[in-house]
Amino acid sequence: MTLIFHTPLRLRQQTGYPEAAQIVQKGIDKLITYRERVEHVPAYTLSMLVNPAIKLSWFEKYKPDKVADVRNMFIRELERYHTDLQNTPARPSGSNWADEILGMESPQRPAHRRSIEDEVRGYFAEAPYTLGSVQYWQENQLRHPTIFALAVD
Repeated sequence: MTLIFHTPLRLRQQTGYPEAAQIVQKGIDKLITYRERVEHVPAYTLSMLVNPAIKLSWFEKYKPDKVADVRNMFIRELERYHTDLQNTPARPSGSNWADEILGMESPQRPAHRRSIEDEVRGYFAEAPYTLGSVQYWQENQLRHPTIFALAVD
């Protein structure tokens, strides 16, 4: 169980209100059901992985037995975004009003193509970045172009 479940359990034990135990337990059961459902939706997992402050840290702490599975799922998802970098712009052409708002320039793609595994290995090897996802991706979109493409999708 993760931290979110320990707090209600501790509160139930400390309140001294045994009549509240059933209500608190129902809330805990609902949270467990929700967490189990969320574990099977890759969007939640992917959003944690592309967040440079989180990456694999939650899985390493709470689900260490799932780290390899999550990493492999991430690589499989990234395969859809991995293109011929020499012939593809950093972002689709067209209106770039969002880029202007975010202060993102239109950089040129690197001339070489790294494997997805190398890109993921480099990304996960970096220390967590806590100054915000937008700033991180502004600074690192060329270093991790495939992960960047997923992050902005």
